[in-house]
Amino acid sequence: MTSRLNNFWNRIAIVFLCACVFFPWQDDGLYSLGWVVVSVLISLRLLSGGLSKVSLFAFVLLMTALLFGDWNHDTLRYIGVVLVLFIRPQNEDDEGGVAKDFKFHLVCTALFGVGIWMGIGFDGASSGLLELHCATWFVLIAFCMLNLRHHDPWKVYLLVFAFLFTCVFVTAWSSFAAGTVLLLWHFTRDFWTHRRLVTLSVVYGSILVGMIFIAHAGISWLNENKENTPFGEGMVLESQSLDERLALWEWTTSKFTGKVNGAGSWRQDVQDADLFIGDRQPRRAHNEWFHFSYELGWIGIVLLLLFCIVRPWSSLIIAPIFLLWFPMERPDFILALAILHSTSKFSFNGIWNSPKISTAFVIPLFVFWILSWTMASRSIYLQNQISKHIATHHVLPEFTTLDLWALQLFPENVRYGSDGWFRLGQHYLLNEDPCTAFYWLNRREARGFLTDTNLDSKARTDCKNAY
Repeated sequence: MTSRLNNFWNRIAIVFLCACVFFPWQDDGLYSLGWVVVSVLISLRLLSGGLSKVSLFAFVLLMTALLFGDWNHDTLRYIGVVLVLFIRPQNEDDEGGVAKDFKFHLVCTALFGVGIWMGIGFDGASSGLLELHCATWFVLIAFCMLNLRHHDPWKVYLLVFAFLFTCVFVTAWSSFAAGTVLLLWHFTRDFWTHRRLVTLSVVYGSILVGMIFIAHAGISWLNENKENTPFGEGMVLESQSLDERLALWEWTTSKFTGKVNGAGSWRQDVQDADLFIGDRQPRRAHNEWFHFSYELGWIGIVLLLLFCIVRPWSSLIIAPIFLLWFPMERPDFILALAILHSTSKFSFNGIWNSPKISTAFVIPLFVFWILSWTMASRSIYLQNQISKHIATHHVLPEFTTLDLWALQLFPENVRYGSDGWFRLGQHYLLNEDPCTAFYWLNRREARGFLTDTNLDSKARTDCKNAY
């Protein structure tokens, strides 16, 4: 039964992937729905016995790190990413399984590319996010490459050529490099034994750990001398310039101390630092090693090193995306990665596999995770509806008990433009409960949200007068 649900939801996830590229991701409802689909997909993988001892160890490490930070939807994303990175592959030799759906997957992958080109030519897709779309398209193509032994290869080769051409056209260099590494793997995979793969992957991971300590001086030098390097004006991207990335890397590495700052802390702290003029502030560090190390400290570095050892080829093939843009917050990319990791032989990790983990652990985990994402999605949807309602009716709408719980548990919006605790403060003030309003407004100030002085002052004064 679980296997049938797995295959069914696999198709649901792929159809969702192909459809979402035709719509702008600025729609928060699409974002929320995507993460609910992710949580169900990975939960079904876990129920199918796709969790190994290494997966469990990585999950425990992550939860240990997250206990030191605030609980928010960034925390839920970390859970999803870690489970995806360490999820154990299903039986890849079963031609009646995923390989049977190869034609369906191939067509959907081609449609995904059509969606990207619609965004380029007609602005019919979320064209401002082409680099992210290319990262997701790369993972879908990697799945096709793994199943070439079952089918005629020329269709996949055509897709790979179209992918590489698109990456060059939209200057998605990280995805282009990842595609190049994938081709090298495809034509040389007989040479790479498990021991060679692990050795290469550990060397790669160790170099990156060393980078965290020495990168600050090197990045500062490059930032000062970039006009005299090959990465001068000709290599600057329009949407995410080299100037911006260098500034982000320099700031992030200068703040590394090895301690746990908490999930979502990077984005909040870089906003407070106000590195760039205007309202547009970055949401990612554009280097997952730096991002993990800033938010999760040494535990984050250990997680990534463990990933390099357990999934050597996967870590090497997606290394360029890790180094430049690993869209962890994007449900479409995580969905594609979950399908790839749970159905591929990238890992060569037979020695790490273990018998099924008890469902006593798995079932509570996936029920908790799905319910949490449902509540987080409700909060995101509710905050957008509140803003629209205030714009048209100039008053707060009525809140149900479920609405209040969602706003309390997951106050952050997708783009951090508003927060649920501010709306709670407004709600309780209108309902003549100023002390409760002051409690939530005080908590939002401690969390690092921008303070509304007038609202805080009114709540504090009314609470004192009430007693």
